[in-house]
Amino acid sequence: MLLSSLFLGIAAASLSPARAAADDCGDAAALVQLAYPGAQKSADERSFTLEPHTSISLTLR
Repeated sequence: MLLSSLFLGIAAASLSPARAAADDCGDAAALVQLAYPGAQKSADERSFTLEPHTSISLTLR
């Protein structure tokens, strides 16, 4: 039981958003475009606008 809890803790830590690389946003943009073919990329290419006027920011804050 303790070993499985330890393994889950290590796995969760390795999935931390703090470990995201700068080029990960390109992958996220491709996924958004696959999931929402009608998504319109903003002029500054930092967000998408979805119907009905919902935006998803591509930057980490």
